[in-house]
Amino acid sequence: IDHPGEMDFLLSIVKPDIAILSVVAPNHLEQFGSFELYRKEKLLLIENAKQAIVHESLRPYVWKEVLFYGTGWMSDIDASHFRCDIGGVSAQIHIREKLYQLSIPAFWEFQIENMLPVYGVSLLLSLDPENISQWSTLFVPEEWRSAIIQADPLTTILDGSYNGWYESIL
Repeated sequence: IDHPGEMDFLLSIVKPDIAILSVVAPNHLEQFGSFELYRKEKLLLIENAKQAIVHESLRPYVWKEVLFYGTGWMSDIDASHFRCDIGGVSAQIHIREKLYQLSIPAFWEFQIENMLPVYGVSLLLSLDPENISQWSTLFVPEEWRSAIIQADPLTTILDGSYNGWYESIL
């Protein structure tokens, strides 16, 4: 959303069975006037969903039962033991005292955190989270977002440009 009332309009079309709300960053404030109003508009999605998966940074603002995800130990779904190299990024995913290994051919830890809500969906739909590890190797980053560019035999560019990383937005 990028202006007041847009979430209400979208919710007038459909109310989600499962909503996912990622980090709410101050990236569309010019139309809202304040970060608090922007966050409040985003949270309407969670209020209108039957079930929700929400980034742990929003915990103080969510009053209904949801699954929280993130890289913090208080999340229902979290990640640790990150490894990043030319082959991509991997981590250990923790869900309800079970561990899953996740590897994707993309760069930086935020890519793993972006995948965590998929584990939440698997839980809410009673699907085996182990399957995520199998199909995650097919993940292809959007062009110009976390791509490997082989410029020539001696030069490999790890491209995290555009707004593929939260810091780029800032």
